Amino acid sequence: MNTGSLKKFDFHMRYRLFVLTGKIPVLIMCFVSLIFGTLRAQDTNDEIILVPKNRTIVQRCFLELDGVKKTFCVAVGEPNKVHYALDLSTGAIVKIWKGDFLEATTMWTGRGQEQLAEPLGNKILTIKSNSSLLFENGSEHKNADQPLEYKGYTLDVKGSPTFKFSNDGIEVEDRIWSTEDDTQKLHRDVRFSLNSSNSGNIKYRLVQGASIRKIKKNIYSINDKSYIISISSKLKSEPEIQNTSHGQDLVIPLSSIKDSDVLEYYITW
Repeated sequence: MNTGSLKKFDFHMRYRLFVLTGKIPVLIMCFVSLIFGTLRAQDTNDEIILVPKNRTIVQRCFLELDGVKKTFCVAVGEPNKVHYALDLSTGAIVKIWKGDFLEATTMWTGRGQEQLAEPLGNKILTIKSNSSLLFENGSEHKNADQPLEYKGYTLDVKGSPTFKFSNDGIEVEDRIWSTEDDTQKLHRDVRFSLNSSNSGNIKYRLVQGASIRKIKKNIYSINDKSYIISISSKLKSEPEIQNTSHGQDLVIPLSSIKDSDVLEYYITW
């Protein structure tokens, strides 16, 4: 084998990995990509498709939302073909989809103007959310336009992430995953660390939409059943539907979560 020769490995017909042998840094990067199930090509004529096989993929990326490029996002792909993306500046889920995971061609080749990740698959749901998870009680939402401080993430044994944020002295841990028995549903577990000075005046925004309608106790239709929010946590009081300039918000005072600092709910679409 000659130093500097180009080797090509074929994966499932359409996925190809090019390795420049004799270049140790390139080899290391390729081995890391293989471990986490990602595949990349150096030929700009080839698509670069990320494929979660036996482990969840967590990929930082740019996403286009309502015609605007969001540069602080992450896409999470699961082997059972249910995926989602977060805006890390707000902690909000902005896309959910099924099927193939992510095309990253313009992220890694050319490095031109676009540089966007493209969700693949089918039934791609885009969720509008431009403000932070937490805000003060009252008529003026103190933190409504204040970005969360992203603190990174940890991984479980399957590679599934728990994202960490903070805001105004409140620590948030956010875990999102799909259920094995229903791949049209995401389970979300949000844990809060509160101190005595802020525990009584903070609300959590589950979602914002053009319209929100209560179906029955703790179950809500968003945007005429575009998707459904089902709250599994026991609550002292019902969530509030608040009218806003952009439509409606579904919010829960953290003080209403019974005997726990954990809010659990499902998103079905």
